Amino acid sequence: QNIILNFINILIFFLLTI
Repeated sequence: QNIILNFINILIFFLLTI
């Protein structure tokens, strides 16, 4: 339902991974 929040979460996780 919260697609935007999910996208932001993925972006944060990706940034943390790098």
